[in-house]
Amino acid sequence: MQARRILGAIGAVALVAVVLVVVRVWTLQPVAPVGDVAASAHPLPGSDDQSLLDRVGVQAQDLGPGELARLLDQGDQLSEPTLDLCSLSFASEKRRQARRQVAVSDSSGDAVFSTEAVLYQDQAGAAEAMAEARGAASRCPPGLVAGPTPTDPQLRWRVRGDTDLGGGRPAGLDRLGLTVQASEAGSPAESEVLVFLRRGRLLLGLYFVQAAGPQAQIDGASTIASTVRTFEDRVEAVPAADLG
Repeated sequence: MQARRILGAIGAVALVAVVLVVVRVWTLQPVAPVGDVAASAHPLPGSDDQSLLDRVGVQAQDLGPGELARLLDQGDQLSEPTLDLCSLSFASEKRRQARRQVAVSDSSGDAVFSTEAVLYQDQAGAAEAMAEARGAASRCPPGLVAGPTPTDPQLRWRVRGDTDLGGGRPAGLDRLGLTVQASEAGSPAESEVLVFLRRGRLLLGLYFVQAAGPQAQIDGASTIASTVRTFEDRVEAVPAADLG
C-alpha cells in the first residue's frame, strides 16, 4: 500500500508539471489569428489610405478589351456599407477607417466585377469583419427581408460558405468565399461569388457578378480561382508596417 501511494504521488506531481509546462508555452507563444501581421509603431498616415487601397484593387491596366474600371459613386466614402448581407447589422462597420470600391463593366456597360478595399482602425476590426461575414449564412433570415431604406425592395437571401476557390490559401492570409443569392418575390435568383481576403487591418473584397460561366479578364486571369490568386499576391506585397 505504501508503494502505491508513493507512485501515485509521483504521477500527480508529473501531471502538475505537464500542466505547468503547457500553460507556460501557451503564455509565451500565443496563437495569432490568421492574417495578423506584426504591430507597427508607425501606422500608415490617413492621407495615404486611398493610395494603398488603390494599389491592391482592380486598376485600368488590369482589364481586357472593351472593359472599363471606375470608382463607384461614393466608392471612397464610409457612408456606404461594406458588409450588407441579408439586411443584417455588422458591428465592424463602425471600425472602418477608409474604403475604395471600383467596378468593372464590359463592352455592353454591364457590371461584371468589383473590388472593395477597406482599412480598419486596427487588426481586430478587420478580423471582426471576417468573423461576421463567416457568420452571415447562419444569421440570414429564411424569408423576404426589407432593404436598408424604405424604397428598397424586399429580398430573399441565401448565403453559402462552401465556395471552392481552388488551391491552398497563402499562409499569411485569411480567406473566405461566399456564394450569395438575392431575389425579389417572384423573380429568379442569380448567384454571385464574394471573396474576402484579410491581412492585418486590410480587407479586400472581390465581387464576381456571375458565379458560373466566363469571367472578366483581370490581369490575364479569366477564372474566379486565378483572379483570386492575382489579388492574393497584391495583398501579400503590401508592407506589414502599413497594416499593423
